[in-house]
Amino acid sequence: MNAKVKALVDLQRVDAEILELMRAGEAHPARLAELDTKLNASKAALEAEQQRLADNEKQRRDLEGQLSAERETIKKWEGRLSEIRTPREYAALSREIDIAKKSVENIELQNVELRHAADPIKLSIDARQKELLGQNQTVGVEAKEVRGKMGSLQTKLDGLQARREEAKKVVDPAYLARYETIHKKRPIALVTVVNGTCRGCHMSLPPQLFNLLRSGQLAIETCPSCYRLVYAPDPAPTTTAD
Repeated sequence: MNAKVKALVDLQRVDAEILELMRAGEAHPARLAELDTKLNASKAALEAEQQRLADNEKQRRDLEGQLSAERETIKKWEGRLSEIRTPREYAALSREIDIAKKSVENIELQNVELRHAADPIKLSIDARQKELLGQNQTVGVEAKEVRGKMGSLQTKLDGLQARREEAKKVVDPAYLARYETIHKKRPIALVTVVNGTCRGCHMSLPPQLFNLLRSGQLAIETCPSCYRLVYAPDPAPTTTAD
């Protein structure tokens, strides 16, 4: 094989390894995102239940405030009953007291209902806290494994990048510039020509171009169809029967 061609082939082999590693590692960030989403969903569910309990407790506090105010009003009005001299005023104030007492009963009933409603919320919070604790443990273990794989992958990629830099040093600068331009758009920038057909796009090369490549008059040329670099591989050695 022509030395210039071999240098490019060696470079592309390294690039192929880099590409394979990068594709293998594509799933890792996505998996970490899935794990984060799973944890965040559990956290959000727990926070929603905690907010429900907080709202419940606030409503109960508000009702307690109303209850205290109503009882204070009733006490004040009942104290005034002994001071009233006319039956009409007495009856009017008594009605107000009855209305206030009915309001107290309603508030107390609402408070009881809220206390009862808080019990299942507390149970739900306990269950979700246990679920989140378990997920933190299992997700944490898996996330650590994924990050370990990502670290190992990066170490391998760093090694391959170093190999790539070394491989580039022996490539003809003119060929390297053309290769790098194509490689930015197509992962496989260098392909063989077999029986006059480009192995990159599977289109036939002009016969004259193929003959020049096959004869060795041209080491590397550009495919007119896909614009990859093409070369003719060495013919397989022939054997003769004894």
